Amino acid sequence: MGYSVNYTFNNLRLLRIIAYHAERNGIKLHSQIKLVKSKEEKTIFQILTPAELKKIENHVFEDYDLDNVRDWLLISAYSGQRISDFMRFNAQMLTKEKLDNEQEGYFLNFIQDKTDHVLHLPVHPKILEILNKRGFQFPPQYNEDKYNLLVKTVCKDAGITEMCYGGIEKKRRKVYANYPKHELITSHIGRRSFASNNYGKIPTPLLMVATGHKSEDMFLRYIGKVDRQQSHALASYFYN
Repeated sequence: MGYSVNYTFNNLRLLRIIAYHAERNGIKLHSQIKLVKSKEEKTIFQILTPAELKKIENHVFEDYDLDNVRDWLLISAYSGQRISDFMRFNAQMLTKEKLDNEQEGYFLNFIQDKTDHVLHLPVHPKILEILNKRGFQFPPQYNEDKYNLLVKTVCKDAGITEMCYGGIEKKRRKVYANYPKHELITSHIGRRSFASNNYGKIPTPLLMVATGHKSEDMFLRYIGKVDRQQSHALASYFYN
């Protein structure tokens, strides 16, 4: 039927909650209901690799909206923010400051919508390139539905079309199968790509400043990785 394991798990969990509530109110349950169990499955997700981001960056879009959405996709992938945050970015949020190495850097100052966390986010050089070509302005804003529609076309036109296993919402549920990768792209892929692509290159606590994760365990579950940094540190004692 194409139902995901997690979809089945959540439905069974809700049915058990309803059944146990009924039992507490005097309704007799079938003796085997407690034997009905299901396990959660590790979430399957896609990211855009550095090579794929480069393909998207280099593709020439003649269409006005596709060009704008391409830039927003890159901004999300180099800032690590949710669409509720990056789609609000504007030039008034930018400040220029002197860094510890005496160079100057740009920062985005905003409050994350979901967490209310005040962020002083360094602007990635790739985002600066986008700003410079746009007269130091961000692209026009789009609502999430339109963005999610257009970003699939952006990735398709840029050649992000390999077959991948993933889930697509169909009739209010996710159906898992093999799809062209561009069909699996949504607004969240930029944030997850930022976290995954930079893991192991930038210290995890610094990445968490950008993504807003409160614990390293939450961050590692988010990107679907074990903490290899700690594993390698332990291995260095074994093989020293």
